[in-house]
Amino acid sequence: MFVASDGNYQIDIYAEFTALEVKFKVLCECKKYKNKVNREKVAVLHRKLDSIGAQKGIMISTGGYQSGAIEYAKEHGIALIIVKDYHFEFLSHSSDPNIVNENDPFLYAERNMPPYEAFDLTADSDEKQRVYPTRDTITKLLVEMDRQIKEVMGIDMNSE
Repeated sequence: MFVASDGNYQIDIYAEFTALEVKFKVLCECKKYKNKVNREKVAVLHRKLDSIGAQKGIMISTGGYQSGAIEYAKEHGIALIIVKDYHFEFLSHSSDPNIVNENDPFLYAERNMPPYEAFDLTADSDEKQRVYPTRDTITKLLVEMDRQIKEVMGIDMNSE
């Protein structure tokens, strides 16, 4: 139960973190439905974000989302995730129009892997440069992750 100025709210997951000395609040709603989540459920999460003053909303569903729910989430920057058989499908991350293919594992890895700092020996400067993993490195990491999941959990991620 989360207490806000306009009432009490049931929240499945509440996370708080500080970045750049600013406190951020994230709300996550989990829906274990057989049917697709409708627009109204996403709108309710959006209203909770406003009431609580949270910066990010995430909805996780086992049954998928109706098209109106997806449109609403994209318009309001709410992340939508479908969980099915240990696989995650990201339908919406934010309202950023520059995202081309949100289900691209390389895009996901590039956005979520931490950058490495290195010296560029070909440059005339001793300044550190940010270096990001190449697609080949990401592919190797994804293959290794799949191997580890199969080993630990007995699930073959490539079987579908």
